[in-house]
Amino acid sequence: MAKASIALPTRTLPTWLPPVVVGAVVVVAALATWALLVRPSDNPTRGAPAQQTAPIAGQQTGLPDPAALNEPMLIVQGYLESVNHGDTAGALAAFSADAAFISPRCQPACIGIAAIGLSLADTNASQGQLTLTDPRVEGDTLTAHFSVASPEFPSGVQRVIGTTLAVVRNQKIALLSMNWDATDPQTATVLNASGRY
Repeated sequence: MAKASIALPTRTLPTWLPPVVVGAVVVVAALATWALLVRPSDNPTRGAPAQQTAPIAGQQTGLPDPAALNEPMLIVQGYLESVNHGDTAGALAAFSADAAFISPRCQPACIGIAAIGLSLADTNASQGQLTLTDPRVEGDTLTAHFSVASPEFPSGVQRVIGTTLAVVRNQKIALLSMNWDATDPQTATVLNASGRY
């Protein structure tokens, strides 16, 4: 069997190409050498990162504003801290003027700052400590599980539990719903106790 061979055409380079390639290599080498020889002490701006200015409020950056994404969390966190420090005025400041608050103390709902203030004053008087767990934010709404501990709870009750939903608009709580879990024995004990809770 005979071997087949294929003849490839020979390629010739244009006459101007080698000098251009050599010239480009020389230029790149010269720039690299120059860059390596310039010390940061010779040029105070070299080695220092370029300062980037923060975007001006309202300026488009192409990225979502982290504070806006977490606004419900930040507002509810401020409310939570105020409640846990016994600061009724601070807790009330988190609500809009026409907010709705739903809890066992506010049935069917406390509407407005004055009504909400009475409920919060009772919470503060009972030294309630509110804890949120597993918070989730979607749009202007935060949902979470909560527990409340108080030395004023009936004997044998360490805490009550439930779920909460907070709607935040214009940096204020417009709706706060505290749904106590009546299937939990400790929570049920508190719910069945005197009308204080």
